[in-house]
Amino acid sequence: MEHTDAPVFVRSQSNASDVQTIVVHCNKEKAQERTSDEQSVATICNDSPTEETETDRQRLRRTIFPILQCFYTVALMGLQDGNFGVILPRLKEYYSVSDSLVSILFLLQAGGYFVMAFSNGYVVSKITQKGSLYLGCTMLVIGYLVILFGLPFPVICVMMIIVGGGLSLLNAGCNVYIITAPYTTTVLNLLHACYGTGAMIGPLMASSLLERNLSWRVSYMILTGLSGLSLLGMYINFRNIDVEIHSEPAPETTSENGVTVKRDGIFKQVLKQRVTPVCSVFLLFYVGTEVTFGSWSFSFLTEVRGGNPVQLAQVTSGYWAGLTFGRIFLGAITARFGEKRMVTLYLIVTCAMIILIWQATPIAVDLAGLVILGMALGPIFPTTVSMVSQILPRYLHTTTIGFLVGLGQGGAALFPFVNGQIASKAGVIGMMPFTLALSLAMLATWLFMPSIGPSLNFIELYKQRKLKSNNRTADLEANTVASDKV
Repeated sequence: MEHTDAPVFVRSQSNASDVQTIVVHCNKEKAQERTSDEQSVATICNDSPTEETETDRQRLRRTIFPILQCFYTVALMGLQDGNFGVILPRLKEYYSVSDSLVSILFLLQAGGYFVMAFSNGYVVSKITQKGSLYLGCTMLVIGYLVILFGLPFPVICVMMIIVGGGLSLLNAGCNVYIITAPYTTTVLNLLHACYGTGAMIGPLMASSLLERNLSWRVSYMILTGLSGLSLLGMYINFRNIDVEIHSEPAPETTSENGVTVKRDGIFKQVLKQRVTPVCSVFLLFYVGTEVTFGSWSFSFLTEVRGGNPVQLAQVTSGYWAGLTFGRIFLGAITARFGEKRMVTLYLIVTCAMIILIWQATPIAVDLAGLVILGMALGPIFPTTVSMVSQILPRYLHTTTIGFLVGLGQGGAALFPFVNGQIASKAGVIGMMPFTLALSLAMLATWLFMPSIGPSLNFIELYKQRKLKSNNRTADLEANTVASDKV
């Protein structure tokens, strides 16, 4: 049977919530591709028409196990950060080092983050996105396994670099996979809520070890086992999954008026985007503030406020609980009233809570301040990642988000290190003016972030509303004149 040039089917179907894919059969020589706002038509060569459709719900069922694996992995990352802040005094005691020296562990972890942030695109191009996830899990297993033996301090320093690199690869890879998943905004908020959940459990785990007078190395024994499970789960759940990196290639060359012009490389294109420098600086400050509070608030409460260490570790968990709550429940409110406007409000609340915790002495007030602080910080990171994915073309998502997340997470190690240097000179209370300065820097940087929702510029909003009102009045007058003529 010979194929004709004409398509075999004529059918139109529209669905506002789901993208329909309709397959058309035609001549092999003249396969075509047609697209519209409501359907994607791809022509292939066959003898009979076929229709392939997949709703968001069906995609969710198909990808649920890789999504859950990403949730587990990010929760493990949070568990590590929450645990490290509480065992920090035990590490100082075990190695007989000062605040200034033990804080170098944060700096070395930042080094691992930064290296992988800048090389993430290259790593993915060589071993694929799945390979980067496997490599990240392997680096965590190796790092935690060596640390749990309590080897000399220089060895621990080297392992923190490996752990930082592994965390950077996993953070970037999980975020990139989730932005290709159905119900992206909701799932992305849940992903980052899992980090908060793990970080909330971390102090509780560490405090239970303190209560039983167990070594800090036991916590790394637990982390080693959990990261081993993460590696196994990553292989099982992703082995048959093709992680979508982009929807269209980034051509290396393009022709303009008959002249061939070389297109910039992907990473160079990323750096040229206006959102990239703004967002990278913002996330560096943000993650630094978030983790500095998570890592040093326990030391602040025990050394400045005083009290039972086990109970104060539970107070620290209140901060991470607030962070988790904010990421789960404030995401929809943020999208409803405008991302830029709401994040500005969250940053103002953050500054107010830092001042409250700094000045108020009762533990109950500190607990309330930490919970509200966590709630305010919670939705900021997933909101920023979501905004970037909406602003940039999809073929830049992998490199951009990998770079931003890796660089931002470098702040999780860099600024706690700086805080340790401040603590060694001025005491742990020095973290309060330091984190307040970071929050004000975040607020100043955020003002340069492009808007994708309702405008933050109230003067511009007033002008737009006035213009609409004038247009409405002009239309009404024109209708009145037309009626009089009739």
